[in-house]
Amino acid sequence: MSSSGVDRTSTQNGTVTNGTGIQAERPPDVTHFGMFNDEINLEISKLDKGWLFMHEAVEGLKKTFRKHGKVVSTVKNRYGEDNVLEQKIHDLEVLQRGFTNLLINNEKEHESKIEVLKQAHDREISEWRGKAAAGEQKQKQYEELEKALKDQLADDRSNMERHFTEKEKEMRDEIRKRIEANRSLKGELKLTSDELDGERAKCQRLEEQNKQLRAPYNAEAPVTTTFYEEHYKALFESIGNIAKAYFGRLPEEVIEDPASISKELTGKKKLAVFKGIPLSDSSGSLHLRLAAIQNIINTVIQTYLWRPFFSACLSSPGKDQDLLPTMYDHLRDRGDPERRNWKISTMRVLDRLDDEVQTKKTVGSLIYHNIIDPLEPLLADDQVEDLRRDLFEVFVEAIDLWKTSERDEFPIQVSMAPDDRQHWNEDLKDYEKRDIPDSLADSAIEPYLRQELAVRPLVTRPNPGKTEHDMICSGAALFSETGIFHDGAVEWKFINGGSKARASTFSSSTPVSPAIPTHKRQGSVSSNVPLVRSPIRAWSGSTGGSGLGLGTEGRGWK
Repeated sequence: MSSSGVDRTSTQNGTVTNGTGIQAERPPDVTHFGMFNDEINLEISKLDKGWLFMHEAVEGLKKTFRKHGKVVSTVKNRYGEDNVLEQKIHDLEVLQRGFTNLLINNEKEHESKIEVLKQAHDREISEWRGKAAAGEQKQKQYEELEKALKDQLADDRSNMERHFTEKEKEMRDEIRKRIEANRSLKGELKLTSDELDGERAKCQRLEEQNKQLRAPYNAEAPVTTTFYEEHYKALFESIGNIAKAYFGRLPEEVIEDPASISKELTGKKKLAVFKGIPLSDSSGSLHLRLAAIQNIINTVIQTYLWRPFFSACLSSPGKDQDLLPTMYDHLRDRGDPERRNWKISTMRVLDRLDDEVQTKKTVGSLIYHNIIDPLEPLLADDQVEDLRRDLFEVFVEAIDLWKTSERDEFPIQVSMAPDDRQHWNEDLKDYEKRDIPDSLADSAIEPYLRQELAVRPLVTRPNPGKTEHDMICSGAALFSETGIFHDGAVEWKFINGGSKARASTFSSSTPVSPAIPTHKRQGSVSSNVPLVRSPIRAWSGSTGGSGLGLGTEGRGWK
């Protein structure tokens, strides 16, 4: 505005100064155009320079008047003809100078602050540069250390590879030497084994010849009743201990779903003895369950092992097991001495044949198919092999006792039918009859009741000087008088007819017998009276077994 402003002094003197500094005279009555006066006078001066530019000047004036005419008229209307506008401009210029001074002061203040910040920034940069230099130095040290470690690792790896190669070569040489030595030893072993086999065959032939020569003159050592009493008692105690050890506690699957397991036992597994026997942790269920287990084991032993002329080789499929008993029966008219000699000779032959068959497989298959597999729902997975091993030991003892009895002049007699209460004892001691809920008192339980359940067989021995047999081992059974069959039938009916959640109704409030182990068994179940081998094992020859080809190694069967 100051560059295009009008000099008040010049205006008052009647002269106008244009933008070029040339003063032009104008009449006092010429109109003053205010802030646009210099621009308009410049256009007029252009007209004075020549008529050639008149048209352009006129057009420029038109544009100027069109452009600023309204502004001029507005200013004129607002400020009139006085010097108000110039005064306003002057005031604004003074204000501008004040703002300028303020800006200059602020700028100086800001420059001072900037200088301070710059110095602080320079110091910080200097510190960071120092740290960077130290970091570069440390980086250099680490790089040198890394290089040294890599070199050392490469050297160690090279040394290890060289050592491994040397060691491998040494081992290969050692292996080659040992293989050559092994070949030599194998050759010597084969020669020695052949010689040993020849000597063993020779000894066996001599032993057989000796047996054949001495057989007619050998007399059987008498077996006392006390011997049978001790060994049959120990056998049945072992069976009872096995039942307690493996079936005293029911697996969680059975406790959770006793109805399904009971149905599987009596249905798919065809164990009719479990009909009416509940599967729970009650004391009644425990007594019935253990009695049923012992009944199954003793029944299998009596059915498959304790029969005339038992032999493992004759137990194989396709063998006629009734042939020898029939032949023995047909020799009745030959007299007892000849008949007994034939029986003893035949049993000796069977013993030698048993040494040549897979007795372990035969007895093991008998145990699995008749005991392990049917009772598998009541067993934990980690109990199967231990139970199989313990039952195998018991079965071997049962075979030993039976063969000893068959060689006796007065063979043992066994019965699993508790029809004679004179020689059968109640196996259940101190049983308290349970209080049955009123809702179950009238349940239809008759189909599940029984009169007795044999637990241990009755074992007797004929005595030629008496009318009655000698008692070897009295029979043991559960009888209905105790009420356990009634309680068991009610509980069985309740569990198998109701929900699993209700099975706890019959749970015992007192712990089950402490004699029942709660952990996985280790080793074999032992009874209070150890099972002693029969004194009449001389028949089995040098094998030291019982005619089963087992001997002591039979104990380690799995």
